[in-house]
Amino acid sequence: MAKLLVLDPSLTCLGGHYYELAVRTLQAADRCGYEPVLGTHRRFRYGDLLPRHWRVLPVFADDSFGYDPGYPVDLAGRSLSVSSLPARGGWAGLDLGRGLRAVRRWRCGEKRRRRLERFAAACQAIDMAVGLEAGDHVFLPSTSFFDLLGVARFLATVPDLTGVTWHGLFHRGFLQGREPEYAAQASVERTMRRQLEYLVQHIPPGRLRLYGTSQKLVDQFNRLAQLEFQVLPFPVDLQTLPDDTAGTPQRLRLMCAGFLRREKGKAVARQFVEEIWDQELASGNMQLVVQTNRRQARRMIAPRMDVPLVFRSSLQRDDAASIVWLQHPLVHEAYLNLIRQADIAVFLHDGRAYYTQCSGVLVEMLAGGVPVLVPAGSWLSDQVAEPNYEYLDALRAAASIRALQQLDTAAWHLCVPAGRNGAGPVFGNAAAAAACEVEVVREARAALVSFTWDPATPPGTYIRVAVQPAGTVGDATTRATVAILGPRAVDKPVSTFVALEGGTERVRLSLSNAYDDAWVSVRHAEICLLGAPASGAASYPAGQVGLAYADVHQLPLLVRNVREHYPHYRASARLFAATWRHRHDAQRIVEQLAAGAAIQHRAVA
Repeated sequence: MAKLLVLDPSLTCLGGHYYELAVRTLQAADRCGYEPVLGTHRRFRYGDLLPRHWRVLPVFADDSFGYDPGYPVDLAGRSLSVSSLPARGGWAGLDLGRGLRAVRRWRCGEKRRRRLERFAAACQAIDMAVGLEAGDHVFLPSTSFFDLLGVARFLATVPDLTGVTWHGLFHRGFLQGREPEYAAQASVERTMRRQLEYLVQHIPPGRLRLYGTSQKLVDQFNRLAQLEFQVLPFPVDLQTLPDDTAGTPQRLRLMCAGFLRREKGKAVARQFVEEIWDQELASGNMQLVVQTNRRQARRMIAPRMDVPLVFRSSLQRDDAASIVWLQHPLVHEAYLNLIRQADIAVFLHDGRAYYTQCSGVLVEMLAGGVPVLVPAGSWLSDQVAEPNYEYLDALRAAASIRALQQLDTAAWHLCVPAGRNGAGPVFGNAAAAAACEVEVVREARAALVSFTWDPATPPGTYIRVAVQPAGTVGDATTRATVAILGPRAVDKPVSTFVALEGGTERVRLSLSNAYDDAWVSVRHAEICLLGAPASGAASYPAGQVGLAYADVHQLPLLVRNVREHYPHYRASARLFAATWRHRHDAQRIVEQLAAGAAIQHRAVA
């Protein structure tokens, strides 16, 4: 029987997304007929809680999560860019400062060498325990180039393992932000290209396949032009299926998704709680559920809220508190129960940090049919963008249109430099926005702003659309309705929904480049004014499956919209979940690992 090994040196305890990733992969491998083997950190002592026929080998000495060795380095841990030691006889010529720096570099090199030795030794111990053979697959589900150097060091000692395929999955990129920011990080890209080139030279061809958890992450790694990275979706547990028999609860459970860290909304959590406290939490409309620690919980609440800091190991349906605090991590069943009991999930994540990075919690919430609120301009918002565009397409086709205005170039006030022309309005950042005013007919209750994407627009560009009643621009008490729109995979218009207050006579519409200073343009811009909903409802749903927010200040209005139209959002999220679960089925992922020829080396760009 062929074996599928999952090796994660950072796996030290039960719970958490890396544990779930390892276990789901092995469960699927078991169903596919592979012999499951799990390699973990030495501190992992929970093998008896896993299926008895699994081989669990706690052999790794170092937790490699977040470890930065200072790339590029070789198999001996030495820097490929800086000599660790002066030339023979050169110590005497060094001043004290240069000598100390040389000693520090040498010590760092020695630490790296020892880590690589320990990693290779752990691989050797696994080989001795299970006997790696042709047809086996070894999967590193949270790998790094440094871990792969350890693999290369091990493979150099066992040339007979030519039939074993090694797979490495990356969760984070090496460049920060979005594509327009990459040019300023050229030195980082050169460093990582050199590191991957060295790695490719020391792993025999056809032995290694590399993956990323998102397409944008894969695109970033493929800039290195050494190996062809592919997308490997984050697997879900199919037990997160929603309960289709449950009715709409009287009080909705709003999950603050993910353990609050800096990149997951730690800085804005208190602001969010304060802004929804009166209308949603204190009123009893909603209950907020948060996974965090005691110190962060204290920071999230104001004294007037009088919320007890009681932390629970699982969620109970009859809990009456306005805010429920949960421990982190939760055991497997408690985590599944958390997803099953979620009515809405809000993600306070930093959109820039999560532009290429996949969120495992979002994957699971969408698989569970839970409507979500996500930051714009991120991987998270990209997952719900097309369902929302499709909903707005259908709304435009079905709603009562009171007025339709095509906004050609002449309609806009532009700040365009000489020589910059486009088929539609041309604009730059917020200081160089394209703006126009539109008259609103009395019967209008909402507007759809839409345009088609210019195919020449660079990757990573998002358009900021702002709509505000004319005459209130600059008024600090009146915020514009803002949306951040990205391109569609299909050649159709992108749209955003804007609710209009009664009595609005004119609105000011502006377009700008959301995250960059580059000049861009759009085509076929228009604003479509809609009458009241035919259903007699007071308002329209703003989207389906989930909504994206441009700023945390928008969240109270979006939370309210989801609450007021909850049956619509829940039904659309559950319909979406069926195709989403298929895409993230762990068994399909194991089949992807096993299928096809190994990725061939590419020519260096």
